[in-house]
This record gives sequence, structure tokens and C-alpha cells, in this order.
Amino acid sequence: MILLPGLDGSGDLFSSFIKALPGEFTPQVVSFPDDASLGYSELENEVVARLEIDAPFIIVAESFSGPLAIRLAAKKLKNLVAVILCATFIKNPLPRMSRLIRLGIAKRLFKLPLPEFAIRRFLAGKDAPQELIEQCRRVIQTTNPETMASRFRAIVQVNASQELLNCSAPILYLCAKADKIVSRKSLDEIKALRPDVEAALIDAPHFLLQHAPNAAVAAIKNFLNGLLLFLILLGCGKKYDYIEPRLVATLQINFKDQSGSVQNTISLYSAPDKYSPERAWPLVVALHGYGDNAAAFHDLWKSVTDSLGFVLLTPQGEERTQEGFGWTWGSNAERAVQISIDIVNKAVHVDPKRIYLTGFSLGGSLCYKLGLKYPYIFHGIAPLGAPFDKKFLSENRALQNLRVYIGHGTLENNFSTAAQAAATVFQDLGAKVNLVPYEGIGHGLPEPKEKELAKILEFLDSKN
Repeated sequence: MILLPGLDGSGDLFSSFIKALPGEFTPQVVSFPDDASLGYSELENEVVARLEIDAPFIIVAESFSGPLAIRLAAKKLKNLVAVILCATFIKNPLPRMSRLIRLGIAKRLFKLPLPEFAIRRFLAGKDAPQELIEQCRRVIQTTNPETMASRFRAIVQVNASQELLNCSAPILYLCAKADKIVSRKSLDEIKALRPDVEAALIDAPHFLLQHAPNAAVAAIKNFLNGLLLFLILLGCGKKYDYIEPRLVATLQINFKDQSGSVQNTISLYSAPDKYSPERAWPLVVALHGYGDNAAAFHDLWKSVTDSLGFVLLTPQGEERTQEGFGWTWGSNAERAVQISIDIVNKAVHVDPKRIYLTGFSLGGSLCYKLGLKYPYIFHGIAPLGAPFDKKFLSENRALQNLRVYIGHGTLENNFSTAAQAAATVFQDLGAKVNLVPYEGIGHGLPEPKEKELAKILEFLDSKN
């Protein structure tokens, strides 16, 4: 993990974020020379000269360094996996401050000690610990005011729009909800050029990595987990095992949970009538409800997926119930689904850009959760007759590329309210939503079920 610092260029302010990183990350802070003559172009050359990394790496860039990270990514650096942009911009985020440059005031301002109220209001937040306030003062006071003023001028003049267009690396933008320096407009400008950029909205001031390091780490890990599976699914030139069309195969899913205990479940999958490994096929992952099982849910969907040309995968909940199986809300359910997709991808030629997730009842709730959490994997979701909980929004993202089909029976008052609330949430996040009430239906699907399931797949797989 390459860490590119903010305006001071020292990287000292990364300390709390680095402490929050789990062991799988190896952070490397790239500090900048305290030299007023170095603008973005010179710093780009400086960083490239110091990047000699043989292993896959990501770049995390905060504030001032955002345009620099984009410039580096546009160079198609070897082994660069992704870019994490934090409270940053591609164009001047403070147009009103340009006047300070013209009047020559910026340099004089950086010579003055920054008052505590200003640090709290504009940078660290009202509830920031005193240690962070003192650390901020220290890095500013030890940086040459001419260097700070020079970098301020670079911000005013920067425009990394073309470099962003030339950058093909996946990007996660960490957006500080309470940022008084970089507004939401900067994220909008980035997404206008790269709609695929993911965004995580975090309750924090401009010093997001310092104020909310754990939330930032969680957002980065979720993004990379989804990206990792997406890259696995994207594997080119691999040979696929032969699978008989329409034959239902059973997968044994075994993994260790966070406590070290071994979890065991199964998944069923089948390929459609005309399946051939010569081309990629869409995949629908269907999650059964509480007390149901993978086999029954597979039977429900199979005639539809066979006729429409979808690979069908039905994981089974890892929690045993009196009637059948259910899903837990911890990481075990996610692991079971992810492992199932990975195994099927090795056996069947799956199109990674046409993976869809659906679920009924409790499986639909899990569908909501995973759809919000892993938009890099699932390009469409269809929760049916499912409760929706706003706790799923802990992974707030911009979802312009996601298609959402929400079906619910009108006789289920609680679920009808939940469906409407979910539709509003997804619409606010930019998803294309189709809310379908099932008139006169309770907890179930309208008859004929196959017709409704076909409508769902046609909506999810549509390009309109």
C-alpha cells in the first residue's frame, strides 16, 4: 500500500491510519521533498523514481495527492491494482481561495500558527483528540511556508481530467461527509468522467483517515475483496471443466470462520440448454429463504434460467433450522456465497459483467446487503419479499451501474413498507430501480412464478 500525503507532504499524519491497518497490508509512506519548486509534474517524477515494486500494490492518496495519484495511474504502472482517493479532487476545490494566490497572501498565512478552532472546524473535526491537533500544528510548522504556498498554487491550477480519462485502474473514493475543504462536487466531477468509480461515504471531516481510520480501512477492505473476486472472474484464456447442459452439480463448500471453526454447506449449479464454454454466460446467484434449501430453490429457478440462457447457482444457508436452512448475518454467509461463485467460475465460462444476485425473504435481505457491499461483483440484484434494514447502509456507495428489481406482496404490510424504503435508498444512491408490488399476494410470488422470474432476469440483464 503506497500512501501519498496531503499538503504538508511529510506523511506523518498517516500514523493513526497505519495503526488501524490489518496485517495483510504493508504500508509505504512516500513523503515529498520540502521544496517549493516541485509542482505536480516534478512530484510525479519523484514518486515514479521511488516506486520499485514487484508485487501487486494499491495507491492511497489524500487531499493534495489525489491529482498526483491519478497522474501515476494514467501511466499504467506495472502491478498497480487500484487507487484509493480520499477527500480529494481533480480540479481546484476552493475557487474562492484563488484570490489569496493573486494577492500573495497564501505564503504569509502559512507562516502564522494555525489556531486550534480553525484546525477543528476545517480539518480535524470538533471532537478530534488534542493529540491530532498538536500533530497537525507540528507538521505545518515544520514545513517551509514557501513549499506550502507553492502546493496551494498547484491546487488552484490543477486539472487532472484527461489523466483520469486515461486511467483504467479501479478507483474507490472515500468521501468525508463533513468535509469543509473538499465538497461533494469534487466526487461528482470525478464520477462524471469515470461513472464506474466506487464511493464510500464516511462520517468524518477533511482529515478522514485520521478521524475515522477504522471506517476507512473497512471501506478499503470491502472494495478490494469485491475487486479481488471480480479480477478472478475476469481471468482470461483459462480452460473450463466440461459440464453437461441442464445437469445439476453439487459443490461441497468448506471454510474456516473467524473463530477458526470449520463451516460446511453445499451449493448447486447448472448450465443452460445451449451452454458451450466457447463464450461467456450470465450467472444468477439465487439465495433461498429461511427454512428452505438449495435444491428446492434451484428447482424453482431452473426452467427459467435454462430457457433464457443463464448459469444458475443456489448456495445453501450455513445455519440449520427445524425446517431446512437459513442465513447468518456475519461473515459466514458472505464467505459461502463468495466461495461458491469462485468455484463455479472455474467450472463454467461466466461473464463477470453479467453476474446477478436474487433472494427470497431472508435470502432477499442478504441480497440487499451484498448488493450494497459488492457492486463490483453484482451488476443487478432482485430481493423478493424481503425485510430491509438500514444497517446495510454502513457500506454507503454510489451505485449508478446497479439495476435493482424489488418485488413484494401487497398483503405483507411490513415488507411493503420495507420495499418502498429500500427503493428510495437505492434510487438516492443512483441505482436503476424497478419496484413491483404483487397485488393480492402475501409472502410469496405471483402465479405463474416462472413468468415473474423471467421478468426479473430480463430486467437485470437489460442494457436500457
